[in-house]
Amino acid sequence: MNKTGSGTEEMKMVEAAQDLVSQNLDKVEAQIDSTVDNAKNAVHELRSEAQEAVDRTLIRFTEFWERVQKEVEAQMAQRPWVVLGSLLVVGYLLSRSRSRPNRY
Repeated sequence: MNKTGSGTEEMKMVEAAQDLVSQNLDKVEAQIDSTVDNAKNAVHELRSEAQEAVDRTLIRFTEFWERVQKEVEAQMAQRPWVVLGSLLVVGYLLSRSRSRPNRY
């Protein structure tokens, strides 16, 4: 009878250990789910903020271009060679800055 009684105690201990492990795994799983949800929310918020910044920048540029476009067209009509020369200089400077290797 001793063996049967100790066998029952061992089974109870095994079941208790399994329950404890199961509870701990449930807690870990819940914490992981919460962390993943928080990360998803943070990424969504950052993406929304970035999209808003891009939209604001595009709107500002469009408004700026609408204000400046007539002036640029007038300058091109009055001084086409100055505009062409300026564009060539700007293009040259931009090409040099792109072809220069980074020193840092």
